[in-house]
Amino acid sequence: QTTTLKRGRRPAPDDDDSSNDGNSSSSESAAAASDNEDSAGDVVSDRQKEHWMETVQTHAFRGLKEKFHVFKLSRPFASTKWQLRVRIAEKHFSQECRELLDRMAHEFGAVSSKGDEFCEEDRQVLTRLQRLEERFRGNGVTEGEARNAVRLFERELSKANWTEEKFVKLKRQLAGTEEWSAADVVAEASLLWVDAGKRRQAWFSDACERIAVPLGLEFGYCNNGGCCFAGPLSAAAG
Repeated sequence: QTTTLKRGRRPAPDDDDSSNDGNSSSSESAAAASDNEDSAGDVVSDRQKEHWMETVQTHAFRGLKEKFHVFKLSRPFASTKWQLRVRIAEKHFSQECRELLDRMAHEFGAVSSKGDEFCEEDRQVLTRLQRLEERFRGNGVTEGEARNAVRLFERELSKANWTEEKFVKLKRQLAGTEEWSAADVVAEASLLWVDAGKRRQAWFSDACERIAVPLGLEFGYCNNGGCCFAGPLSAAAG
């Protein structure tokens, strides 16, 4: 699909999928490309349809070629009408981008809860570890009590086959304060209709723009009546 981004207010939608997308001013950060796609790339992973489908594509922009990791997710928001596409430049891409997108897919309702989610046993282990942590890091704890609590903490980690890093990550995840360095990676996200031949609809365009503006995202149109956003991954795709 061809993507055109623009700054500022847009004219009212003309409800015509053949509108002058090319006349909109484009954002260089996200335009790196769709108009001049060089190749469809090689499939990197072929997951089931309810998961992200990942490919690597090469695009040409102003004579320069650049690789992008492109993720497609069917049934976001548990609806078969939509497909979500996220594109990240290879130079900004990291494994954590995949992990963050997987987390988002669970939140969208596109992926059912599986092994990566908390089970009751994990919650119990986490609770015990947190109590032990409070005993050797809390105020008013004697040196002997702290040493004993550390030994019990390390034993509990070993029994659960966890690392301390995993404990910290799961604790933040459960508290809703998990930090992702990938959250600020620049990405382009497009919300697309699955059915072909869709015309641009005013209600949909207006809704997408109202979402984009307060988040500080660049907003534009895609073919087949879709809309796209460019900005930090956590905001553009989240």
